[in-house]
Amino acid sequence: GEDLFANCSEDSLKMAFTIENFDTLFAFSMGFAWDPAVIEILDYTDTLGNSILNFDNTLGELRYIWTNAGGLTLMDGDTIITLCIKNLGNLNTSTDVTPTALTSPPPLDLTFIDQDGILTVNDYMVIPGSVSISDMNPPQIFNCPMDISASLLPDTCGAFVSWAEPFATDDCDNLVDLTFDIASGSFFIPGNTTVTYIAMDDSGNSDTCSFIVTVQDPDPLVITCPADIMTTVDPDTCGTTVTFDPPVVTGGCGTVDVVCDRMSGEFFGVGASVVTCIATDEEGTADTCSFTISVEVPDPLMITCPADIEAMSDPDTCGTVVMFDPPVVVGGCGTVTVVCDRM
Repeated sequence: GEDLFANCSEDSLKMAFTIENFDTLFAFSMGFAWDPAVIEILDYTDTLGNSILNFDNTLGELRYIWTNAGGLTLMDGDTIITLCIKNLGNLNTSTDVTPTALTSPPPLDLTFIDQDGILTVNDYMVIPGSVSISDMNPPQIFNCPMDISASLLPDTCGAFVSWAEPFATDDCDNLVDLTFDIASGSFFIPGNTTVTYIAMDDSGNSDTCSFIVTVQDPDPLVITCPADIMTTVDPDTCGTTVTFDPPVVTGGCGTVDVVCDRMSGEFFGVGASVVTCIATDEEGTADTCSFTISVEVPDPLMITCPADIEAMSDPDTCGTVVMFDPPVVVGGCGTVTVVCDRM
């Protein structure tokens, strides 16, 4: 079909006006009015022909007079005129482009004529249009830094890291609000930290850029526990007091705190006990080690019963009293209790 916007440039706004109840119409006159501070008309396409059209962007008015001696009928929704419109750059504003009578000289009535004569405006409807000037294009951030690596400064728990600042531009705003969560030159602790910049224009459109600052620790925190310990119980006890060297800590950031769940010099019972130690530096970095303390009984518990006994029953009885020596117990831990099921 015909390109109704052939007269419009690619960067202009396009608006079509359609008709309803256009039945055997011979003539009409109408004006279109808009806010001249928001838009201006660049060009138009008249689809009816036999028309007189002129517009005044200073007043924000277009005059449209059409005649057809034979009368014309259109389908509802048919286009009668299309406009090419220029945005005057005032963001977040809007205006209606409304069919109306015009009072500026020379006055122009809003009139429709069919075979029965002049009709009331309500008999016909030209669908009005509206223009909203909105910025849909986000700003753009340039010069976003690449990821950055740095090493710990001596005797510190991090590093000061700087970079060239990004900048942002927008096709509508000269000034773009560029914010960031961490400033260049800030102090960064060991590990990975994400830095984010956000550019936002007056219409709420935004662009984001991020990069990672990695601070590496060339001497990481390491804790080394003593070797496993094996010992025996003290006489007449079921354990022993065990002392051990403190863990050895290397690296880490600042002061390192070492905590073990068992202390040197504690009493350890028979069996294997695992001792766990944790080293934590000022930045919360932690390392863990463990070792085992085994306490054994050198003379294990052993019970020996008497030899088997054979006896004759007493006269006139069905049994006899039997005496036997108590079992012999050797070894064991502390006091040993012996219980027999027969006495």
